[in-house]
Parts: sequence; C-alpha cells; structure tokens
Amino acid sequence: MANVEVGREGIAFTARTLRLEQMACWLMTGLLGGGGLFGYTQRNSLPSLIAGIGFGAAYGYSGYLIRGGRALDGVDLSILASSALLLAMGPRAYRTRGTVPVALSTCGALVLLRMGYISYSLRHGV
Repeated sequence: MANVEVGREGIAFTARTLRLEQMACWLMTGLLGGGGLFGYTQRNSLPSLIAGIGFGAAYGYSGYLIRGGRALDGVDLSILASSALLLAMGPRAYRTRGTVPVALSTCGALVLLRMGYISYSLRHGV
C-alpha cells in the first residue's frame, strides 16, 4: 500500500491513505442521521430517529478517530457499527425488499468489507 510508514511503533498509515475510509464514515453519518430525521418527520417514527442518530454518531466518531491518527480504533468502531446496522436492517431488507432497508444494508455491507480489509492490513502489515 502506498503512504505506509513502518517504524518502531508499528505500521502507520498516513492521512492520505485513509481518506477514503474517513469519507465513507462521514457519508454514512450524513445518510443515517438525515434518514433518521426524515423518518421521524414523515412517519413520526421515534425508533428511526434514535437509530439514525445513534448509528450516525458511531460512524462520525469513527471518522474522527481515523482522522486523528487512531486509525485502528476508528476502523474497529466502524466495523462494529456496520455489523450492527447489517444485523438490524438485513432481515428487514430481505423481508420487505424496500428501497431504504436494501440501500442501508448494502452500504453497511460495503463499509464492513472495506473496513475489514483495512483492519486486517493494519494488524498484519499487509
């Protein structure tokens, strides 16, 4: 991988390398937070608001950690958030085939795959 520094403390990815991961976290923050707010205003759904804000906050903090140099912590948090999102929305997407559950499940799965690869790379120096 480009922009990787190996030193006594281990492997350090530079900010340029993890820019895609930061943007993915912040994009998910906006989508989930905005979607939760939209669900609340349209259908008066308090669970949508709570889930959207909660998952959005987890992704936002993950992006903040990655940007602040704590890449492994941020990646691990985004893996946790993506797994929980996939567990929450996956069965609903399968059952209803609705646009929003399918889109959220797909986005969560893509972020989970990418962050899983980055986590493996950070831990094993690939």
